[in-house]
Amino acid sequence: MRSLQGRSKRRGGRRRDTGKEAEKAEEEEEEEEEEEEEEEEEEEEEEEEEEEEEEEEEEEEEEEEEEGISESERVVLRTLKNTLQNQ
Repeated sequence: MRSLQGRSKRRGGRRRDTGKEAEKAEEEEEEEEEEEEEEEEEEEEEEEEEEEEEEEEEEEEEEEEEEGISESERVVLRTLKNTLQNQ
């Protein structure tokens, strides 16, 4: 035999959300939305950083071309720069 509380939760064979369950579902949905927003912001920041790095590299290449540095020297300098940044 079911408890009275169990019967009150059932109608037409379907279970209804109780107040606490609905509140919990709403909180979970809000958390998911916040996580998605944070992920989008992180992706945007990463894209901006990549764009800035590309712009810097282009500027450096232009400066180096003006100075007459060869392509192989540029590769060495870029490699050194990236190595130093990653440390």
